Amino acid sequence: METTEALLGGSRVRIRTAGAKSAPTVVVLLGAHPARDPARTDAALAARLEASGLRCVLVESDPALPVDQLRALLDTAEVAWAHLVGIGAGAPTAWAAGGRMLDRVSSLVVLDPLIGGPAGPDPDAAPAEVATTVVALDPRARAWAYRAGRRVYADYRVVELGTGPIDLAAALATEVVLRSGAW
Repeated sequence: METTEALLGGSRVRIRTAGAKSAPTVVVLLGAHPARDPARTDAALAARLEASGLRCVLVESDPALPVDQLRALLDTAEVAWAHLVGIGAGAPTAWAAGGRMLDRVSSLVVLDPLIGGPAGPDPDAAPAEVATTVVALDPRARAWAYRAGRRVYADYRVVELGTGPIDLAAALATEVVLRSGAW
């Protein structure tokens, strides 16, 4: 996996890339999440997406990258069009981009949008206008996901993974591949 760093809006952003540049690109906005073990989950997710024929761009930013800087990040990573994934603190940015960056975002998958922020994605933000999947582990995120459906003006799906042990990388990769397919 190739690693680079960029300075966006005064914050240092770490970008890890795997897969062919010619492949459809998945941009994963990483944030803290209790089920995510960065040492294992991130590499396994990238490997699964790459094995599925996708280019994976993992983005680590602290604090979470604002939407207005996401466009610059996509330019830096040479991504013209992306399937966007938001995990934990990355979920609010991903969700907002699904409503404001229709020229660059083709689909959206978020994991537990309430984790990483007190209220999750802003309920008054622009509606998501791309095909969207919410992967819910936390009961609060499940309840939020069902309410948020009326704020998505495209295909919308909620996936409840339950409370038992799961392979987070496998579950997320499955949902991303399903959502990113040009059916």
